[in-house]
Amino acid sequence: MKLKKISAVVLCVLLCVSLASCSGLDATVSEKLDVTQIGEEQQPSEEILHEKIELADSDNNKLTVVPVFDKDGVTVIGGYVESAVDSQGNALEASAFELIGQVIALSKNEAGNVVISYDENNSIVLMHALFDEEGNIIALLDVTDVDKDGDKAEYFQVLSQIDIQDNLFIKLDTDENGNLINVTVEQEEDGTTAVVQQDGKKVTVVEDKPNKSSGGNTASGNDTNTSKRENHIILGKNSTAKTTAKSGVSISEGLVKITEAKNYVVTSDTNEWHGRIVVTLPNTAECEIRFENVNISYNKGNILQIQDSSIETERTFLETEVEATDSMDDAIKQIAESNMAPNVDLVFPTGTSSTFHSTANSYTGVIYNESKLTLKGNGSLTVESRTNADNCLCSTKSVTIKNLTLDMTTAANTSTHKLAAASGSAKGIFSYGKVTIESGNVNIKTNGDAIRCDDFYCKGGVASIVSSACDAIDTDDRIHISGGNITCIALEKSSFKVRRVNNTVNGVADTNLKVRLDENNQIRDYFKITAGTVVGESKKLTEVTIADQANILAKIKKSTSNSSTDGAISADDSSRRQIITIKNSSGALVKASQNKCTKFLYSSYALSENEEYTAVGDSTTTPAAVDWDTKIGEAKIKSTR
Repeated sequence: MKLKKISAVVLCVLLCVSLASCSGLDATVSEKLDVTQIGEEQQPSEEILHEKIELADSDNNKLTVVPVFDKDGVTVIGGYVESAVDSQGNALEASAFELIGQVIALSKNEAGNVVISYDENNSIVLMHALFDEEGNIIALLDVTDVDKDGDKAEYFQVLSQIDIQDNLFIKLDTDENGNLINVTVEQEEDGTTAVVQQDGKKVTVVEDKPNKSSGGNTASGNDTNTSKRENHIILGKNSTAKTTAKSGVSISEGLVKITEAKNYVVTSDTNEWHGRIVVTLPNTAECEIRFENVNISYNKGNILQIQDSSIETERTFLETEVEATDSMDDAIKQIAESNMAPNVDLVFPTGTSSTFHSTANSYTGVIYNESKLTLKGNGSLTVESRTNADNCLCSTKSVTIKNLTLDMTTAANTSTHKLAAASGSAKGIFSYGKVTIESGNVNIKTNGDAIRCDDFYCKGGVASIVSSACDAIDTDDRIHISGGNITCIALEKSSFKVRRVNNTVNGVADTNLKVRLDENNQIRDYFKITAGTVVGESKKLTEVTIADQANILAKIKKSTSNSSTDGAISADDSSRRQIITIKNSSGALVKASQNKCTKFLYSSYALSENEEYTAVGDSTTTPAAVDWDTKIGEAKIKSTR
């Protein structure tokens, strides 16, 4: 595969607040401060739950929550509601479902199960939460009187909020009156911590051991005096730029080069900056680049280029305007096969909106990456490739998306014809490693594969992945969906494809790309759904091989001949596509496809193995019953056309 993630750097921007008694989620911020990670602190208990929790409310909506723990490190007392679906498995929007983005009180019942806490009016109990700029909880109001002291107006000592991807631990220390003393952020992987202390109205930074990747304390992204911000890069008019960095940044017309591992902030003094940013770092480096409302356009290649300087190889493929040759692909593979890589976070803070749009025929993408890359922040990023060959993001390593609102579009993303190889069929994300959607809102529209990678994981968030002519998600090894709400549409090809599974099931002779077993004789390659809401609409589909919740796969039956005497239509007849509708035993609508398709996959907690379902096409008179095979139900629908 040609041109195919990251333990995130510790989040270090904390909100220090005046902790007055209040209700709701809108915290009054008295001061914001970026702090350098420091020192070593005691690790939280190893018994802490490392998984998100899925809970049903009294209306049978299913909430996906991130657990928040008592100071004992074991007792779950609250949960941040990341997303929710209704009883039919449809995603609920934050604008219509007020619990999304809030913290609800949780407890354990007599059976030891985590349950939602309700008040005397049968309303869910909300816990006033204070967040940092990355969306991490740093304080909770003790509305359920967890410490049993009769005071519900004090702020609660939260030991930790587990971030599944980054192993991020947060500790809040308060005095006997519930006033904030200090907040500690700790990342398990490297032991670095950040501490903010509050003494009355005075906020100070305690620094024992500076983080190796930081050049010192960085002023807040909301600092009005931007000229004093350290490691600040300001994009200007006529492709110019300037920086406050004392080293590690060089600037020429239309080019910004970053060569030192620091935390950088990029802003703009112009509506649209024309040029590129090139980041070159050794494989031991950790770097964070924050983009605040920048609009970058370029017509000569990658807009953002991240290179691993530890690998000495010619990168002539970076300038190619067509698919890489074999020799170029060998160079790419050499980089992809390296065991180490820099850790780079691209951060798009809350309230910001940035755009990268390219008019270059650059096969290596609007963004080219050789690092373990995380795209994160509660802001938004739009990536547009406006020529046929230009992919949105090409990576030799893994890519993780967290909290971000990410929109990717390629040229001809509405065309149903795959473009010629010489001119493209541009992809959204093309990675030699794994692609993980941790959380956020991801929208990808392409003409080529929307996501092409070795492994794909969806753990949360909402994703709409659409390819007009190729596959929505195309992987070599595995797809695993364990949370979130994901819809994949590929009416000309596969909505979900796992090549090893396809080759094994279909008896393909390529033994180098068949399902493998690990040392315990367990299957390593699969299409697995363990939680979440999954919709696939397509012409082809790798069938689910492992499931922890019920799945329905409805297929419009195709004829083995040109005859339609059996009620089917030949495979090459586009009229075989139909709107497919799934109903329950009462005849109530469960789910229907958005588009006419020949294969419709629906998986949700709302489906029950004990219920009888039927699936029909829009021109089918005889419903096809769903017969369950373990947790996977299949219906073959005959066409009457």
